[in-house]
Amino acid sequence: DRKAKDLVRYALACEQKKTPIRRDDIRKRILQDHPRHFNTVFGRTQKVLQEMLGMKLIELPLREKPGHRAKTSAEATTSHGTAKTYILCNILAGDFDVCSITHETSDKFTMFGVLYIVLALVLVNEQQLSEGDLIRSLTKVGLTKSLTEDELVDMLNMFVKQGYLIRSKQSEHSDGTAQVQSEYQWGPRAKAELTHKGLVNFITSVS
Repeated sequence: DRKAKDLVRYALACEQKKTPIRRDDIRKRILQDHPRHFNTVFGRTQKVLQEMLGMKLIELPLREKPGHRAKTSAEATTSHGTAKTYILCNILAGDFDVCSITHETSDKFTMFGVLYIVLALVLVNEQQLSEGDLIRSLTKVGLTKSLTEDELVDMLNMFVKQGYLIRSKQSEHSDGTAQVQSEYQWGPRAKAELTHKGLVNFITSVS
């Protein structure tokens, strides 16, 4: 039980930083000399999280190759296996709760707002969007009035680091010259935490 409580605290701390939880880290930091007890401790941890906090550890799918259609977490897990990495998700609500998000701090509210707009733009553009087109689209919806382009790029870098986006480099030939540009797709955290329908409903509710 003590190990399960330790893992609960560790999971909550990682979620605050939006840091994925690696299975190897659980063994080293929590289980230490008892690595074979992983399944038992993990099961007890899930029970505590669900009964006490309405949360659950979800295993992330493996990253897809650039250019592949973005899949839901369930599809990716079935076809490609998992990454032995977990994130903490809320299991109480199936859709986005606008009220709870708007009660976040100003910085967090801005971050979530930009994130959901970015994910929606990627979704409606065949689930893959170049950085140039993404910045132009964000400018059209008025985000550059409150955020500079550099601040938007910094946010995109953060979303990639947190696993909400996957960024890949694509070569584009124009006038005989090869140009490399960044392309964005939904990342494993976005697929695990969000649904296409829920995202569309959220964007509609605040527009």
